[in-house]
Amino acid sequence: MLAARTGVCLGYANLYHALAARMGLESHVVLGHARAGAGDRGEGHAWNAVRLAGKDYLLDATWGSGYLDSGSGRFVSRLDMAWWCRAPAEMIKTHLPDQARWQLLPKQVTRAQFNSSKIE
Repeated sequence: MLAARTGVCLGYANLYHALAARMGLESHVVLGHARAGAGDRGEGHAWNAVRLAGKDYLLDATWGSGYLDSGSGRFVSRLDMAWWCRAPAEMIKTHLPDQARWQLLPKQVTRAQFNSSKIE
């Protein structure tokens, strides 16, 4: 991924996980579904959970690294800090992990709730 300067979400998540491990941080690759907006049922995606100072945080290195320009289809590199250490109540609006424990929420959101965009 680094040498070719290419990758998709799992590559970003694995790279973050490897860098976190080298820094002595507890990190996990989270697999699940992510969606761009309401009504979108989501597609397969990967992101991370990391433990900092005894607390778990969620982050999406892929979405935080830039975006695809709709006109040209080219990737635009732009750091978006909104996707780093995102609050679980915000992350669940767009990211549903396959393993419910990575929601990091007191009340678990079901796939049906996620699909309907009816998340409390």
